[in-house]
Amino acid sequence: MRFSAVETAEALLPSALSQRLRPLAARADQMFFGQGDVARTQRSSLAAFAIRIANAVIAFATQIVFARLMGIEDYGIFVLVWITMVIIGSLSCLGFQTAIIRFVP
Repeated sequence: MRFSAVETAEALLPSALSQRLRPLAARADQMFFGQGDVARTQRSSLAAFAIRIANAVIAFATQIVFARLMGIEDYGIFVLVWITMVIIGSLSCLGFQTAIIRFVP
């Protein structure tokens, strides 16, 4: 059995709301179950976005755990070193990561 956003919206929502959400639900169905290049690209983009969201949640939770486990001074030193490494890492690329995006197409 295949999940359909259109059928689910019609079954669970009031008819007026279901009719208003029908184009959005049809688009979701096309994205999840479509066979074309556009649907494949949309699924890949959605997967990349979901991975970025999961990464942000993990990073946030890790910072909370570190802050709880370390003392105030130790966590401050950790943050100072971490931010310094992030800044150095960003500067070490010399702008090539944005140049590739701008000039390759």
